Amino acid sequence: MTRKLSAVALIAALAASAAAIQVRAAGDKIAFPENFAGGVMYTTIDRADNKRYLELFTAPAAIEAAKKGEPLPSGTVITIVQYNAQVDAQGNPVKDANGRFVKGSLIGYGVMEKRTGWAPNTRRRSATANGNINPSRRRRRSTTRPI
Repeated sequence: MTRKLSAVALIAALAASAAAIQVRAAGDKIAFPENFAGGVMYTTIDRADNKRYLELFTAPAAIEAAKKGEPLPSGTVITIVQYNAQVDAQGNPVKDANGRFVKGSLIGYGVMEKRTGWAPNTRRRSATANGNINPSRRRRRSTTRPI
């Protein structure tokens, strides 16, 4: 169970850090993954700092690699679906019976994709490209980052 939680934590941390770091524009590298919901929703995150509820999706192969402590395979896509948390009259997030935020309106999507060869001018062989996509599935901005 601890290994499973460690794998989930690793993928969640990778996705969160990728969403926070911008290095170079890579608008041509990311496409909206239309089939993301057919993958595995491997965790949800309650963001108290901005009253958001996040759902993270990826492919089963990425989950298996993380569980084994292996690098995520080239072609791995992690999709973060971002919602506002429902709030009460005082502006506090509404929580379900388990104490987790209740999702409200869709804000947008964060997409991280890893590909071999996306790391120009580095010693690394692969990189991730990140995209911030609005609810209508149009790109807001994209970046690349060597990994």
